[in-house]
Amino acid sequence: MKPKALLIENCDFDNYPTGGQLSFAKYLLKIFGNKFALVGISTDNTSTGQWVEKELNGIDYYFFSIGRRNPDQKKPVIPERLTGLVQLKKYKNKIRSLGVDNVFIRAPELLIAVSSWGFNNICYMFPGVENPLKKPRYFWGRPLAPLFDYMLFSALQKTSRILACADQNAINRMLTRSSGRLKDKKIIQFPTKVDTDIFKPQSKTKARAALNMDNNDYIIIALGRINEVKGYKLILKSFSLFHQKYSHARLIYAGDGEDKPVLLQLIKQKKLENQVIITGFEPPDKIALYLNAADLMVVGSHNEGWSNAMLEALACGKPIVSTKVSGANELIIEGKNGFVLSSRDPQIFANAMENAMKLINYRQISCKIAEKYALTNLKSDLTAVWPALL
Repeated sequence: MKPKALLIENCDFDNYPTGGQLSFAKYLLKIFGNKFALVGISTDNTSTGQWVEKELNGIDYYFFSIGRRNPDQKKPVIPERLTGLVQLKKYKNKIRSLGVDNVFIRAPELLIAVSSWGFNNICYMFPGVENPLKKPRYFWGRPLAPLFDYMLFSALQKTSRILACADQNAINRMLTRSSGRLKDKKIIQFPTKVDTDIFKPQSKTKARAALNMDNNDYIIIALGRINEVKGYKLILKSFSLFHQKYSHARLIYAGDGEDKPVLLQLIKQKKLENQVIITGFEPPDKIALYLNAADLMVVGSHNEGWSNAMLEALACGKPIVSTKVSGANELIIEGKNGFVLSSRDPQIFANAMENAMKLINYRQISCKIAEKYALTNLKSDLTAVWPALL
């Protein structure tokens, strides 16, 4: 069967890199299977630069690897976004040789690469509408932010459908930032999804027993990559204040990232080595176990798209304290299943954590909100706005 569309991502569609990008790609494959042909990267011995058949989770796909990555390299000298853009452009003719004219893509740099290839039907989905170079991983990236916007908005003019994992306020700010270049384009709000077969309420006692955690502790959890954008410093400072009042509190960072050494040093400075755990990246079922063991999830990000991590916590029936990132006000009902804070003051954040611990009936509220974003809705929601996959 000939694929309906190309799915182009800077990932291997299996294990790398961890995060929302890979999670959503895997969701697409779980729902649509080999209606997609895959263009991505490889972390194994898969051939690069040619179409091959590759099995993922028991399904054979047309697969094109634009290059190989080392999963153990935390922060490559050349950013992977830039590497992916250059490698993708090199294989234009070989990728086009499959004869598939529909394209689904979520990485802005890859859209910039393929927008001039003559595809008739490109659906681009913003994972978040903020300019990633405003808070880059590499110090030299910030001056390039205006150029990045110019190139992205030019590429978006050649798409047939634009979706955004963001709330309407964030979308409006992005439209203003485009300086009229997207005035004729309709941006469709399209929140990400959560797999409720994996992320669902479980016994807290059993989850803690499986993770060898004390039932009497307050367990607070933060999910995702440890980097500046995710606000790990705010979370640690706030937890330090919270811990002064509640000595039996524990903080879990379920994730990893390039700033882990900095975080470890801060933990040591605050003498919290016995109270803070960094798990490293874990598979989804293990993340679900950590969430169910927790009393509260915290989000300290400077910006987000539509947070996968928040949806996963809600689906497990947890309350959330979050900074005011995109989507937070639609996922958190103030004073019912958490709090959304405009301030980045650690004391205010710590106070909100304490108040969140006192909430009642939050579990039912969180689970009800998560139902709207269940993965089971992805097929009908996506084909309604992009019929190419029908």
